Amino acid sequence: MAVTCPRCGARFDDTLFAYERTVRCDCGTLVDARQARSPRSRRRESPESAELRRRGDALTWTILYSDLPRVDVDIAIHRLRDWVGRHLPDRMDLFEMVWAARWDRLRAQGWEHRRPDR
Repeated sequence: MAVTCPRCGARFDDTLFAYERTVRCDCGTLVDARQARSPRSRRRESPESAELRRRGDALTWTILYSDLPRVDVDIAIHRLRDWVGRHLPDRMDLFEMVWAARWDRLRAQGWEHRRPDR
């Protein structure tokens, strides 16, 4: 397995780290084998995906903690579904599996029985 320098991308054979945890790269960075072998962080999120996450979380919060009538909640879900269709058409099935399913579960758990227009 190769260990990569986080600064310049130089690759080191992991046998270099057999006796010590760090190696000094030619660029001057101290490469720590433990950090380099740790699982990679999540891929960088696209602005559209971040916006979907923000809007979906906001709608979930609205469903759970506001007294917005059911018809308005349904309109908000429909608008978000349209937004996903325009900005992330390749993620529409993921939207249905994650976000729409979450809101359906909330509905099944009885959140709409607490709504003012039930």
